[in-house]
Amino acid sequence: MGTSDIAKDAIRAIQTAGLSKDVIDLLEKKISLLAEENTSLKAENSELRKKLDEFETKQSDSAPRPDGFDENTDKILKLFFDISDDISSERVAQQLGLSQGVVDYYFDILRERKFIRQTKAGGGFITGKEESQYGLTPAGRAYVVKNINTD
Repeated sequence: MGTSDIAKDAIRAIQTAGLSKDVIDLLEKKISLLAEENTSLKAENSELRKKLDEFETKQSDSAPRPDGFDENTDKILKLFFDISDDISSERVAQQLGLSQGVVDYYFDILRERKFIRQTKAGGGFITGKEESQYGLTPAGRAYVVKNINTD
């Protein structure tokens, strides 16, 4: 038995109890307003459920961030993705305004996860030899497409 059925039964009981027409009209109006509010709340609930379902679907489509990943790992991977070529850790540090030590730390994480790989060994700028080059792996590219805004 719904709320409006209970309210209608209450009005019938009140009518048989001999309450005045004004009280009965007031109760009927209140029932009508409650029914309208109930309809409005049901529509709002339906819309919120739809938005929640869309959000949950979007969340399930993207993989959770692996341990050690943060905005810097995302920036580095996005840089690899956008450049679409092998680059050195020194260039990444320069492009993103990060210290070389920080970039090396994130490169360790990304290599461990097999998101980047060394493509060319080098001696670095200190020795005057070419810098080591790194490239994005298919797993790294997939992570970027699924988890980082590529627009």
